[in-house]
Amino acid sequence: MSHAPRPERDHLILAVSYWPTGATNSGWRSRSSYTGGIFDPGLLAETARLAERGVFDYFFWGNTEDSSNANPGGVVRNAFQLNGFTAAAHLAGLTSRIGLVASVNTTYSDPYLTAQLASNVDHLSRGRFGVNFVAGAPGGAAHRNFGHAERPDHADAYTRANEYLEVFTRLQDSWSDDWFVGDKERGRLFAPEAAEPIDFVGEHFRVAGPLNAPRSPQGRVPILHAGTSQESFELGARYADVRFSPYASVEWNRRYAQDQRELAVRQGRSPEDYAFVVGANIYVAETRARARELFEEVQAGLVERFSPALVARHLGIEADRVRAQSRVAAALDIDELPAGGTARALLDDFARITGDYDFTFDDLFRFAANKKNFPVVVGDPGDVADWIEEGYVSGAFDGVKVFPPFMRSAFGDFVDFVVPELQRRGIARSSYTSDTLRGHLGLPRPAVLRRRAEADGSASGVAATGGAKAGATTGGSSAEAGAPAPPAPAPELQGVNA
Repeated sequence: MSHAPRPERDHLILAVSYWPTGATNSGWRSRSSYTGGIFDPGLLAETARLAERGVFDYFFWGNTEDSSNANPGGVVRNAFQLNGFTAAAHLAGLTSRIGLVASVNTTYSDPYLTAQLASNVDHLSRGRFGVNFVAGAPGGAAHRNFGHAERPDHADAYTRANEYLEVFTRLQDSWSDDWFVGDKERGRLFAPEAAEPIDFVGEHFRVAGPLNAPRSPQGRVPILHAGTSQESFELGARYADVRFSPYASVEWNRRYAQDQRELAVRQGRSPEDYAFVVGANIYVAETRARARELFEEVQAGLVERFSPALVARHLGIEADRVRAQSRVAAALDIDELPAGGTARALLDDFARITGDYDFTFDDLFRFAANKKNFPVVVGDPGDVADWIEEGYVSGAFDGVKVFPPFMRSAFGDFVDFVVPELQRRGIARSSYTSDTLRGHLGLPRPAVLRRRAEADGSASGVAATGGAKAGATTGGSSAEAGAPAPPAPAPELQGVNA
């Protein structure tokens, strides 16, 4: 099989995930944290402008519809969140260049309303909006907030997600770009023929269209997606412009991105139009010693009680083998764990920070509870820049989404210390060279889908991504696709759009 090439990009994609209490369970207890900004519009604007000063490509809001506290940090992670669409609309007039990305769950929302909101915010921001789509919520309790007796079946959730994104993209193309006339003398404000119904009929949705908002400045807003199943891989290959990826190692991630791009090529897409961004929980300071102090303070501040069951699930062992003060290395043979697997990746990540594997199960619990699904990087500006440069230059990822462990200084230190170093190395941009989120991501503005198909004389239409036939599927099983199995989501993070 020929391999899809890694596209050449002119800069590292930089993003930040906004969590008012920080992207850890206990970061809010740090002496350096600011805890008064949970719903503070001032902190929101300050953080977005800080990201814009750092020439970040987009500002991201995760979301979850689960309001329970069944897992460690549930209240912090689930309750204290701003809705991304609301926050993006607020920031549209307070920022000028940075992209704004909101998350939506296709199981618990409606594609017409999402398309309407996306179009509105894209107009208000002059082309800087994007949407992150997540399907379902495995292991969560969100279904109880939407009148469902039980969690949605995984396969059914992705059937719905595929229909959802088909409707979403068609609605964005239900108006042509030349819709506005503005002829006062003839009384013609817009061209009625510029709007076309979509007449979509599926298993989950029946949508007539057209959208009651004209085509947005970007044509179609960029689509982001995350997930760990084959169904997610196929959904992303067909629709996503950016995939939020797990991280295991440089080599594993190179192979992961290559295999995902091959799935996109099977859909008739160009591999250059599919970017891969990894998350990272970053503790940076002017010295390594100070960065380590910040990290250890956050770990020590965890409120939740030690959970043998949670640690056991992470490591794939029986809970009765887990004792809080027992040494992990004495309880299991670390060398026997498969390289790149979830358990080994967790242990290696922690050992890279501590310097060895001589830590207790309680230490590991605190680390895992705060780490979520992202690698933790602790060090001075050069250390952090080294980690990012290695992954970017080697093709392991196209960008990094920063998850500040607490607000507000942790992100400020990244912008002040790490970004200049990345710019000095020629990896990150020193100034904006584009005005839209599509431009930041190196994506062309797509032509109207249906009209392009008619112009080409195609009877079958063109898929939403702009290349594959509308009825195409990826084909083949997971093994045939060759995609490496990603590290499993942390049990307490399943269903959270990070």
